[in-house]
Amino acid sequence: MVRVVAIGNEAWSLPLLRRKGVITKGDLVISWKAGQSSSLDTREIAPGRDVGNVVVQRGGKDIVHDVTFAFVFHVFHRQGVIHTQ
Repeated sequence: MVRVVAIGNEAWSLPLLRRKGVITKGDLVISWKAGQSSSLDTREIAPGRDVGNVVVQRGGKDIVHDVTFAFVFHVFHRQGVIHTQ
């Protein structure tokens, strides 16, 4: 049930992104910052666990990405790669 940040045919695991804070691949920059509460853990969002916020940019501009489960990524991107290290 690991969540990933998916961009095209590649994805990066959220545990990896949390550990590193920022991942750079060429002009692609993926960053994670604490401060966003989960809406799935409690009746009220504020006390939910901190799932953080993901920002994905290429050349300094925000780009389309998806935060999803790893198994969902594999369903839609059978040849896709998930980076975990």
